[in-house]
Amino acid sequence: MPAAAVIGSEDKDHVRRAILGAPLHTDPSPYVFVENVFSAPLYQAMLRAFPDDGAFTPWQHSGAPPDFFGNYQHRAQLVLPDTSGRLPHDRRQFWNALSDYLCSTDFARLLLARFEDHYREQFGAGFDAPDFAERLRPGLVVNRHEPNYYLGPHTDRYEKVVTCVFYMPESEGLDHLGTTIYRPLQADMRCRGFFHHDPARFERIATTPFRPNAMLIFARTDVFFHGVHRLTLDELRGSKRRGFQPQFYEDNTLPREACRVTLTADVPASVVAGSRFRVPYRLANRAAQTLVSSYPFRVRLGYRWLEPSGTAVESGDALRTLLPRPLAAGEAVEGAMDVDASCAPGRYRLRLSVVQDGAAWFDDLDPANGYTADIVVHG
Repeated sequence: MPAAAVIGSEDKDHVRRAILGAPLHTDPSPYVFVENVFSAPLYQAMLRAFPDDGAFTPWQHSGAPPDFFGNYQHRAQLVLPDTSGRLPHDRRQFWNALSDYLCSTDFARLLLARFEDHYREQFGAGFDAPDFAERLRPGLVVNRHEPNYYLGPHTDRYEKVVTCVFYMPESEGLDHLGTTIYRPLQADMRCRGFFHHDPARFERIATTPFRPNAMLIFARTDVFFHGVHRLTLDELRGSKRRGFQPQFYEDNTLPREACRVTLTADVPASVVAGSRFRVPYRLANRAAQTLVSSYPFRVRLGYRWLEPSGTAVESGDALRTLLPRPLAAGEAVEGAMDVDASCAPGRYRLRLSVVQDGAAWFDDLDPANGYTADIVVHG
């Protein structure tokens, strides 16, 4: 399905008018709440094409401190277009075409224009560079939520520039499920986005209504604290709090010289086909730059199954494991990564490496960055 069949010029004009026409709020920092974002026919098409539960995977969150206030294990996601292969053909075409628009430079420019004064102050002369929008990196995540999901007040991570939170409720009367905006009781409190805080330390400013075809859009700042109160079964009223989030980040692609590691692992000699097993590893950073699992392109541990000849094996959705913590130059860390043996019985080589999502496998840049072990998969 071509993109034009999903969102044509009239649909784009509708989105532009809706976003530019919404009232601008500045407390605590710039945001807009937009209703009737998309044309009615396009929104109905989104509802019909919303992914089935089986297409979603658990949301993987980086290691949280003991005082972390949040419950991400009750949130599932579908990252587009990366994991669109989990969708049936027609829905895959629909969402890939829609993501082409929502992740486009044109859409980024529309969002930037809504908060032009703020971004000119934040980025200075760099904001007026002709390629500023082109250098941003997009992301699109479709979400659904389960009872007991909640997020304590937080600011988005510092790499993010702008976030959209689009709502797709199953029925009317669910306004209370929207995103809450908070003000800290400590007036000078700031956050770079690394923590989710105790709600007791904040007062609620507003909750954006969880309404059909509505979107919260905000510029990322150190003071835009937002979150979701704990969603009980009664409050959800059968809803899965469906929606999606287009967002744009500053580019964090690592230069080649920053992709230098030493990885060793304890790989078992044999495993059962279809099983999931853990591989202890030790990872040392040989580069001068800190390795961190930050957005938009997260640095993670991954693996690939290879035939003895070195040919890659198609083995389904391979798991990836976040770094336990940021790894400064010269530091090493030990941990364990999960591996799925989703290939047919036989003899293989398991290739482990660090990978930056959407950018590069470190062992493709230099084989010395990876670790390989022979392994037998038996039935």
